Amino acid sequence: MLYGLSAGGMLCYQVACLEPAVKGVVGMCFLDLLDIRVNALISRFPIPALVERLNAFAVPLLARTPLRAIKLPMALVSKMSALVNSPEALTVLLADRKSAGSRVPIEFPPANHLSSRHGTGRLQVL
Repeated sequence: MLYGLSAGGMLCYQVACLEPAVKGVVGMCFLDLLDIRVNALISRFPIPALVERLNAFAVPLLARTPLRAIKLPMALVSKMSALVNSPEALTVLLADRKSAGSRVPIEFPPANHLSSRHGTGRLQVL
């Protein structure tokens, strides 16, 4: 059983589709980061389509260099400020290294994720 929210929920779904040992996923607010409309909503950059194209080119190159381990704050690339309406709650979430305050290596998601579609149809969405 996997549990995830938002992009983590989508990641759980993708893993479950590929791993037969996973029997279910509990999640909500799945964000499909391969959908340009989703990227437009969550991106901090004004032209998400351009950023996505640059990422599709740059990430595979950077993933083959020592720079792949550089960790970027998620708040730098995503609209973490849109998570909640409460400034106090946002401060707590941004300070949480397992939530909005997390950092991910440049190579995450893996470079091949940018050009692959998810899902095998193995899971039934309820």
